[in-house]
Amino acid sequence: MNIGNHSKILVIGSHPDDIEAGCGASICKWVRQGIQVTAVVMSCENKIRKKEQEEAFKYLGITDYIIADFKDGSIPHNKETVSFLDNIIINKNIDTILTHSEFDSHQDHHNTMKSAMAAGRKVNNFFHFDTIPFKRINYQEFSKPTIYLEVDNFIDYKIEALNLHNSQFKRFPQDWKEILKAEARYKGTFISSKYAEAFYCKKLTIIS
Repeated sequence: MNIGNHSKILVIGSHPDDIEAGCGASICKWVRQGIQVTAVVMSCENKIRKKEQEEAFKYLGITDYIIADFKDGSIPHNKETVSFLDNIIINKNIDTILTHSEFDSHQDHHNTMKSAMAAGRKVNNFFHFDTIPFKRINYQEFSKPTIYLEVDNFIDYKIEALNLHNSQFKRFPQDWKEILKAEARYKGTFISSKYAEAFYCKKLTIIS
């Protein structure tokens, strides 16, 4: 990925835990490299989940975040959401955006992705993070990521950050940690690393 020390990254998720599930290890790595990372959660349904999200961001090292109050289950793709994200992009001078996959069938994820694309239509770099491998039919089942990032030393940060979302992940299979780690291990084989996170590239600007 074309991420340098001067990059200004905006990561956008619909709900608490979406960002960690999609690219938690990568953003933990970038933050520790001194790269500016701003995180936006579009919807948070209650105080418990907000507290869990704040604790997870703190654990990953993210201090610049916004937790918005669009309605859970009904996040729109309209002028309001596009303008909301557009203002963040302008104010933070964002050059790189990561958000949900365009193949994700969850209505909130899909609308967040579309709003992010509309707001970020002029940014230099735009990536989609992968969908989580749990209980979901996607729009395109056999799509393959195009970019992989080595996260050997950061996969455990991702797992622990997700573990802080206890109210959500207690509903998933008891071995969800092993599932996510196995998925990262599989992705790592594509780039000869132990663990990796994968992304779909929508736009990449190479500055020579």
